[in-house]
Amino acid sequence: MNRAIINILICFCIFIGLPKITKGQIWPTDLWTDVVNAQPEGYVTDFEGNVHIYTAEGLAWLSVLSNGLHGQDAEEFENRTVYLEENIDLTGHAWTPIATYIWNGVYEDNHYFKGVFDGKQHLINNMILSKDFDISYVGLFGNIISGEIRNVVIDNCRLDFYYETAGYGRCGLLAYMLDESSKANDCYVHCLDFRTNVGGLFVEVLSGSSVTNCMVHYDFKYETDYGCGICDINQGVIMNCASIIDTLQWPYWYEPSGIASINDASIKNCYSFWGELVAFPFYSPIAPRNGVAADNEDGVAENCYYNKMPQVWQFDDSPGYGGMFQDVSEFDIENDDWQLMNPIAIGGATTNDLVEVLNLWIDSQPNGNDYLHWCADTTGFNHGLPIFANYDLTSVEDQCENVNIVVFPNPTTDIVHITGDNISKVNLYDMVGNTIIDFKKVGQSKITLDIKELNDGIYMIRIENIKGNSIIQKIIKQ
Repeated sequence: MNRAIINILICFCIFIGLPKITKGQIWPTDLWTDVVNAQPEGYVTDFEGNVHIYTAEGLAWLSVLSNGLHGQDAEEFENRTVYLEENIDLTGHAWTPIATYIWNGVYEDNHYFKGVFDGKQHLINNMILSKDFDISYVGLFGNIISGEIRNVVIDNCRLDFYYETAGYGRCGLLAYMLDESSKANDCYVHCLDFRTNVGGLFVEVLSGSSVTNCMVHYDFKYETDYGCGICDINQGVIMNCASIIDTLQWPYWYEPSGIASINDASIKNCYSFWGELVAFPFYSPIAPRNGVAADNEDGVAENCYYNKMPQVWQFDDSPGYGGMFQDVSEFDIENDDWQLMNPIAIGGATTNDLVEVLNLWIDSQPNGNDYLHWCADTTGFNHGLPIFANYDLTSVEDQCENVNIVVFPNPTTDIVHITGDNISKVNLYDMVGNTIIDFKKVGQSKITLDIKELNDGIYMIRIENIKGNSIIQKIIKQ
């Protein structure tokens, strides 16, 4: 059945009504920018003009300045860096996005952030975004133009920008819009409750902008129009990212997507996960999975993965419509590990392990150091799905067990030394996937490989310890 018929059936659903989930919440009656009307001690400008923020009031003052509130001239922070120096708690007041559209009583004033915001992995806790105020486009930020946000960690946020009869909520948890080659790098957001008309981690990623090493986890998510994990419209590049939705309420109008609703550009090395589905439509036998992008007519999605849905209803298990999907696969749980339904070959190695395939892609890139590696979550918070290794997602201890393996020298002309705890297996592959070395011996701490007879070039080495933890790394033979 074609997409036009599907949309007709969706429209019919609206008239018969779909069940909604409601949760009793106490929402703030004022904004942080209402209560912070003068520069607080937690906002410090250094001699170079860069800003250091130590308190929730200091972050609110950044919003005041960027939006030109309380008689301040609106600042765009171009060529300046804002550093978050401490964990902060935004409990008690709703959040006004940094540099957004503000209603002044006559029209909306547009504001833009053009600097760099470095969260330094400090925790922003309990951010609340509410439709009860004259703000159209919401998130931690509104509009980022030729700017950058990095190392931002947000936990326990709540968002209610759903308009049932009037208005239109457009919400991105990190920012509404990235435009003009803006960047979002190394960020993590955990949202308890997300309700709006359109939104995700961003709404729009435009004009050469990029989202790299970012992860979002929604406990509950509902959008009336589409439904996405990372962004609704992608005209930039989304790389090495993940979206996890524990409970997804099916949209009224269209279809949900794993990564982007509309992909007009590029999505690489990402995965998406849906858990429970609620308000599932009556036309379910043809309901699409859209594991990557619902509309990929003008885009390319490569090395992307999405979970197989264990629903009673039969899904169309496709990654989306149109365009180019290359090396994409569903994944499912098998022996307590997430395994691809179709093995993927990258850089000469082939695997069906989700963590391993994500890391293989990174190690096959000439700029692989730009990407965070993955490991399996061991806490259960992320369903055992891949999380970023060596990155403190929620300001607690690292969730990945350290494999403690070192490979040197690299590049090398003849000998490769491997040191680590309880090494049990070493495999060396050439770039077409042929196994060159297959070493198995339990409990080793030092291993030496002689590769002087091998041709010069790039090889992939996989090293595993007795607990089954492994690393994959490039070796250059000169």
